[in-house]
Amino acid sequence: MEYDRYGGPEELEIRTVTRPQPGAGEVLVRVHGTSVNPIDVSIRSGGMRIM
Repeated sequence: MEYDRYGGPEELEIRTVTRPQPGAGEVLVRVHGTSVNPIDVSIRSGGMRIM
């Protein structure tokens, strides 16, 4: 899921993205799981715009 503007859940989109290519001194890490923190919801909905 990705979003590129503030708003409710209707702003979330499933997108296919290209695999990043690590540069010199970088590594590519495979993520097996993730979560959503309450602050993430606040940021996405625009509640933290002032910061």
